[in-house]
Amino acid sequence: MAAGAGGCFPGDATVMLDNGQSMTMANLTVGDRVLTYDEPSKQLQYSTIVTFLHRSPFSQKTHYVTMETDLGHRLRLTPGG
Repeated sequence: MAAGAGGCFPGDATVMLDNGQSMTMANLTVGDRVLTYDEPSKQLQYSTIVTFLHRSPFSQKTHYVTMETDLGHRLRLTPGG
């Protein structure tokens, strides 16, 4: 998600790495390659983590919105604007 274009994901959200393993967002490090969606090409691709714009190592109360597809897939993130 582009900086300033959306929200943050919870640390327990999982992503797919380029080696086929899944990992929680909390355990990602700079250099990891994660599966993303490229809007212009309408394709899935792997993108390298280059930095974290906002990462809180401390427990804090955060409001998340959960969206669920008809197939039962869920996406949780903060409301962004």
